[in-house]
Amino acid sequence: MVRRAATRQHQRRRAKESWLTFAPPTSSLTPRAGFDALDQLVEERCGPHSSSAPARGPDAEVVTYVHSGSFTYRDDTGRAELVQTGEFHRMALCRGLRRSETNPSSQWTHLFRLWLRPSQIGLEPSAEHRRFSAAERSGALRLIASPDARDGSLRLHLDARLYSAVLSSGQHVVHELPSDRSAWLHVVAGEITLEGQILYTGDSAGLVAERVVSLTARGNAEILLLDLEHPHHLNSPEPRTEQETT
Repeated sequence: MVRRAATRQHQRRRAKESWLTFAPPTSSLTPRAGFDALDQLVEERCGPHSSSAPARGPDAEVVTYVHSGSFTYRDDTGRAELVQTGEFHRMALCRGLRRSETNPSSQWTHLFRLWLRPSQIGLEPSAEHRRFSAAERSGALRLIASPDARDGSLRLHLDARLYSAVLSSGQHVVHELPSDRSAWLHVVAGEITLEGQILYTGDSAGLVAERVVSLTARGNAEILLLDLEHPHHLNSPEPRTEQETT
C-alpha cells in the first residue's frame, strides 16, 4: 500500500503550507482515514516570524521533527519550549488544552508532524524534546520515541515506536515486524526501494502482515518509520484504498 506525495491534501494559509498524508474527517460522522494509531502525518513549511492562533484539540500524542528552522511551543500550563533543527518534540495533549506555535526566526521552518491516538484519554499534558544528530541516525534506524523511553528516546503513551534514518546510496535497512505489528514508512528526502517499488520524497507506505520492512537507499535519503500495534479490533487498511495509489 503506497501513498504518493502528489495524492496528499495540500493546504496553504498565508505563511503556512501543509501536506496531509490522510484526508481529515469532514464531520464527526466521517470515518477516520489514518493507519492504526496514526491519525495524521503532516509536512509543514512555516514562514519567517509566523504564528499559529491558539488552538484546542482532541486527546492526542504528537511527535514533531524539525527538519530545518525552529519553532516555539507554548500551552496553557505555562510551558514554553524552543525546538530547533534536528530535534524531535513529543507532546501529550488533553482535550481542551490550548496551545500555539511560533517560528521565531527569519528563515522558513520545515517540519514533519505525526498525530497518534493515545491508549487512554485524559492524558496529563506534557512535552519534551531532544536532538538526534544526523550522525546518530546515519546508516541505521535510530529509535526516536517509544513507550519505555529506552536508549534515550522520547516517551510515548501508546504502543508505538518511531525510528529515523539518514542513509547513503546503497545502504540497506531491515526492521523486523511481528505478526501483530504494522508499519508506516515516510520518505522525508531522497529515494528508496521498498519491496520492488521506488518511493520518492514525500511518498509513504503502509505495511501489514509483513515479516520485515526491508528497504535500500537510491542515493542519499532520509526516512521516518513508525512501528505500530495492529490488533484485530483496530481499523484495517482495506477501507482506505480509495485514497491510495500503487
